[in-house]
Amino acid sequence: MDNALNSAIDSSASKIEALRGAWTAAVNAGEIDRLSAMSTEEIVVVHADGQCTRGKEALKLDFFSGFERFDTQQRVISSEVTVHDNWAIEISKIETSLTSTRATIKVNVQSKTVFVYACQPDNSWKVARILELPD
Repeated sequence: MDNALNSAIDSSASKIEALRGAWTAAVNAGEIDRLSAMSTEEIVVVHADGQCTRGKEALKLDFFSGFERFDTQQRVISSEVTVHDNWAIEISKIETSLTSTRATIKVNVQSKTVFVYACQPDNSWKVARILELPD
């Protein structure tokens, strides 16, 4: 039983790692529909300033607003994933480069972000919660 459980956890962790890579690629490409497809219907994002975004439609508007103002490039510096039943939590250190679309201002930011993933009925994973931790 322990081997089967470890195998299931390893499989889930691999799927989550692939999802996180796809999420980062979609952020870097500004692909709002792709980001939405990787999210649960009831996704909640808590930004570092305390503002909340709830649901896929609000998420799309949030991304549209951000991508309209900035060309965004992200990379995950480090992450740790814990899987428990149908939920997984990832704490990541992320480096983000924001270049203004209206000027040549570029800002590099490092942040810590908590991602909560929900296992779907088909055993795939989707992003259910994002919590941007303030520095």
